[in-house]
Amino acid sequence: MSSKLENPSRLVTEAEYAIIGAGFAGLPTAYFLTKAGKRCVILEQESKIGQHASGRNAAFFRHFGEDVRMLTMAIESGRLLEEMGAKPLLRTTGSLLFGSPQRMDRFVKIAGNALECERLSRGDIVKRFSFLERGNFHEAIFVPADGVLNIKALLQLFVDGACGKGAKLMTDCQVVGVEEGMHGVSLKTKRGKINCRIVINATGAWSSSLAKALGGPVIPFTPLKRQLHKLRRPAWLQHSHPFFWHFEDHIYFRADGNYVLVGVCEEIPTTPGDEVLTKDYLERLKSRLQECCPQLATCKQVSSWACQRSFSPDRLPVVGWDPKRSWLFWVSGLGGQGVSLSAVLGKLASDRLLAGKDKLDDGDDFLSPARFT
Repeated sequence: MSSKLENPSRLVTEAEYAIIGAGFAGLPTAYFLTKAGKRCVILEQESKIGQHASGRNAAFFRHFGEDVRMLTMAIESGRLLEEMGAKPLLRTTGSLLFGSPQRMDRFVKIAGNALECERLSRGDIVKRFSFLERGNFHEAIFVPADGVLNIKALLQLFVDGACGKGAKLMTDCQVVGVEEGMHGVSLKTKRGKINCRIVINATGAWSSSLAKALGGPVIPFTPLKRQLHKLRRPAWLQHSHPFFWHFEDHIYFRADGNYVLVGVCEEIPTTPGDEVLTKDYLERLKSRLQECCPQLATCKQVSSWACQRSFSPDRLPVVGWDPKRSWLFWVSGLGGQGVSLSAVLGKLASDRLLAGKDKLDDGDDFLSPARFT
């Protein structure tokens, strides 16, 4: 993935905003801040952008989350992406979401009049997708507006938009500490010091460890490992089909070129950066496929990899000013909806940053870091 990089031999030493992390939290924040005319530097510890959760996921744009507030944000995120010219990056296939009657009731209630969806019986589903006849399910909801995003192109759109308006992206630039001053802070990186007024923690799985390096207190984010696989795609699974997600059997799959992308929805507690497959990853895969879609269990496995998703204690994103440190702002804990919510959370972060610390969010704000104090 190409990017407009600052000369690696020259460290940017002054910036108004220092955004740490070049993924689906940090890059959209930079995009909207620079659109508002602010000077930003984006610091990434890896050699390229989107090297971890942002670049190793299933690329779903999905609307359903924990509650109606997340649905509202996903709808707004889609509107912002269209406004940015990103609509061609979304392949709107729809999704078919399987679950218990209780889960389906909750989804219908969340959707209300805001999102079109269709509740389907087992008979309805098998008529449309006969290959699911042997699967273990009772009903599902079809969501026409869901789809698959080109995540590499979207990350590039964010970084090109930010850098085109003056942001500087510094790779191989890990932050290791901070010195507080009268009018801001001096960030210590492995390439030298950077003076800035505001620091934005957008480091995903590293959010807690970075907060500790910046002097605490720390919100305890939990990195959870998930394993994905590519299988040879059978002729009966078409690119026009929706993506299929079974919430009870904890698995999803979709067509992906000549392959089937399959995600076993594990939540394995781990440490930041641990992307090593478990020893039993193939057994986990075949066991879940036998329950959900036995025909896929016979398809040849081509490749597998692990990724991470990071969650706050209540599994909702954290976007807002730190309650203790006036120079620190959080955009973390995107969990499994970083792709879907990237635009709206970047815009929200920018708006709150521009409003300033005086408009500090209180504990009633469901995204504010203050809810954990």
